[in-house]
Amino acid sequence: MHRRLAAVVDQPEVKARHLALAATTGDATTLSALDAAADAMVVQGAPAVAAELIELVLKLGGDTAQRRVRAGELHFRAGSLVTARTHLQSALDKAPSGVMRALALVWLGAVKAYDDDLLGAVEAFAEAAEEATDVPALRLLCLLRLALALAMTDRMGDAIDRAEVAVQLADQVGVPGLKSQALSIWVLGRFVWGLGVDRQALQTALQLEDPHGGATTYFQACGVEAMISAYCGDLERAEVQMGAVQRRMRDKRHRGRPHLGGQPRPRPSRSGRAATAPRRRLRARRCKRAEQIGGRLSLATAWTTQAAVAAYAGHESEARAAARAAIDTSHAIGARELVKEPTRILGFLEVSLGNYVAALDVLQPMLDAFDAIHEVEIEEGSHLPNAIEALTGLGRIDDAEPLIEALERNGAERDRPWMLAVGERGRAHLLAARGELEAAQRAVEQALVHHDRLPMPFERARTQLLLGQLQRRCRRKAAAEATLRAALAIFEDLGAPLWAGRARAELGRLDAPRGDGQQLTAAEQRIAALAATGLSNKQIAAEVFIAEKTVEMNLSRVYRKLGIRSRAALSTSLRSHDVQGNP
Repeated sequence: MHRRLAAVVDQPEVKARHLALAATTGDATTLSALDAAADAMVVQGAPAVAAELIELVLKLGGDTAQRRVRAGELHFRAGSLVTARTHLQSALDKAPSGVMRALALVWLGAVKAYDDDLLGAVEAFAEAAEEATDVPALRLLCLLRLALALAMTDRMGDAIDRAEVAVQLADQVGVPGLKSQALSIWVLGRFVWGLGVDRQALQTALQLEDPHGGATTYFQACGVEAMISAYCGDLERAEVQMGAVQRRMRDKRHRGRPHLGGQPRPRPSRSGRAATAPRRRLRARRCKRAEQIGGRLSLATAWTTQAAVAAYAGHESEARAAARAAIDTSHAIGARELVKEPTRILGFLEVSLGNYVAALDVLQPMLDAFDAIHEVEIEEGSHLPNAIEALTGLGRIDDAEPLIEALERNGAERDRPWMLAVGERGRAHLLAARGELEAAQRAVEQALVHHDRLPMPFERARTQLLLGQLQRRCRRKAAAEATLRAALAIFEDLGAPLWAGRARAELGRLDAPRGDGQQLTAAEQRIAALAATGLSNKQIAAEVFIAEKTVEMNLSRVYRKLGIRSRAALSTSLRSHDVQGNP
């Protein structure tokens, strides 16, 4: 018993608390002892205890700008954002220009980023970098955080520029770990921005990396390597690499260290394994953790993950609510880059439901600003396949073709199997919309060749679903049934009920009754597609610039040709008959 009690009392955290209780005077020796105890608590991964000790130092008369900054840092690490902000603002009131003011600003920037003001964080980091002009190492740290904040506000070009300056400073400073961090964020930024992978720079960053540096994943070479593997479609390798990063981040040296931007992981939506029980549990843990931290940045990230998992699992209401919450929160804090992913998720959900008009309503702002060079890597362009399907489904072939060409061109130049696979699938959608069914089938078969290099079973199943539709329309019933059953099996295995339902519907249409056998004209197909989305005759007339009476006449002919009697059966019948346009 005595040995166990002695062991407990000997624990550093217990010693620190006893020291705090014993401190009744503010003499220099006591203050120094409390400072040292706080440092020990940080090493032990207990920032909240360290913050308590610094608070005591302040109360005992040791109130200096340096200790205020230290208190702000420790409260931030412990997740107490409001208290951290108070101390850092107080430090700014006390600190003269130079190093101490730069330190206060850089931590205040981190607080603002996690709390509710990413634009304010950019300003704080930029000011901190200016204050640290005469201290290269500190200026380098400020620029690294500024680069990440700029990227999150959708200023990727500026972010890359700051990262490049950081790389140059790192050479001047001569600290290997800092150079690794600078190279890591620079390599990642260039890649995401469509400028390719600088393999030599990444290899240098890996060689110089400090495994115990405690940096956020965006500044860890091994983390960047994992993210690039995921973005290039090598998901199996990415999962192994990111698993190693996460294990290292759980080490006691990294506990209690929140970071701007969080710790990214290869997204479950990339592989399609988003609706599994482990993923749902992970989603719940992230949301709970975000709520505990209280910062809106963390909540926006957690809600985005929740929306992705819910969308793939077919939980429509949950997906919409989480995505909208993430979008609204990201807008509120100025994180324009974080708005994109939940927007893409909403677009995917609408396409999953067959709501093409709604999908384009969601995605249109991103399509209007589309950059064919910088926004085709999977991280920036994952919405393109959904936009292409929606556009071709509504007969907007001319709008879809530039997106398809961007994927095909960049996929070939950069050897990206994801771009090549979804680009060929998009080409098949376009050819089918033109009625060129044999050519469409050849394109989708080529897409499946690219899928062989791409461990994304969900995307492969989508391509198989399209192939099965084309085979059915070309009267290849046996081949269509085999293809559709293969797609169905994957959707069911991945827990994607909306897409499994689409595959079952296609199987049911193999024996569906037919109308009078006449194909729809291009005008009839366009009007029928719009009507199938739920638009009224008046809305369709306004969309295609014709009289409402003309819409009625065209729909009457469509009903006759498809063998149906009402608009309610239109969506199903468009896919169950050999009509011109999208399958």
